[in-house]
Amino acid sequence: VTFVIEHDSMSIQPIEDVVVYIKGKYDTVTYDGSRHTIRGYVATCEHPNYDVFEDLMYVGLNKQATGIQIGFYPMDLDSLDFRNINPNYANVHFVVEDGYLQIEKCTDPIVIRANDDYKVYDGRPLWNDGFSYSSDRLDEIGDIIVAVIEGSITEVGTINNQVVSYKIYDKNGVDVTKNYSNVELVDGVLQVNPRTIILTSASDTKEYDGEPLTNFEVYVSGDSLAFCDTLIFNVTGSQLDSGSSLNEFTYEMIGNEFLLNNYKIEVVYGELTV
Repeated sequence: VTFVIEHDSMSIQPIEDVVVYIKGKYDTVTYDGSRHTIRGYVATCEHPNYDVFEDLMYVGLNKQATGIQIGFYPMDLDSLDFRNINPNYANVHFVVEDGYLQIEKCTDPIVIRANDDYKVYDGRPLWNDGFSYSSDRLDEIGDIIVAVIEGSITEVGTINNQVVSYKIYDKNGVDVTKNYSNVELVDGVLQVNPRTIILTSASDTKEYDGEPLTNFEVYVSGDSLAFCDTLIFNVTGSQLDSGSSLNEFTYEMIGNEFLLNNYKIEVVYGELTV
């Protein structure tokens, strides 16, 4: 204060233009599925006699920075939130630096892996839309992965079972995918293996009668044919004179010769004996 003496009287004048610096509290955290809140401030003043604990009053509306999802959350402090309550100071200026909460992405690794699957060729498509994931942190938080898996193969061969998209949801069904930054997608394998069949022509015997001995029967064994495939046979085996020969035959697939690539075929010729 300033003392002013005039005509044997004294008046006390308040100290003016004091500057109080307000700095809101702040924090930076990593997303963990929980609500984080930061509130409060630190006040300082260069004037040696101004007591920021006794002379300063916070009159704001309990401002705070709070959030769950990644992002920047300001506290929204401003100079109107503060009031000088010491009459010995006038025209007190408040310089405010706002507080904040920064929530950053979870960088713990998450691996989403599409299922593998195998089968023997049966003429029907092989697909598997299952997946698994590995992430200790995701389990701790309690968030859930939903993934779309695409892959289908019918003929013999191998293709990737692809993870084409995914979403991560919290326990309330809120999409929190953006809160994770270290997600690896691993394709599975779909494999169709050849169907093994044995084609066996018939054996037959007879006494010589001047007519060739033939038998057009061909038997399919092993895995048998797939439900959608049909083989036709051309049996050429023939024995006219006394003796023996193989009952030879050829075969082909009706509709598409490439379907034969789906089979591992063993041919067994019967014997014709006169």
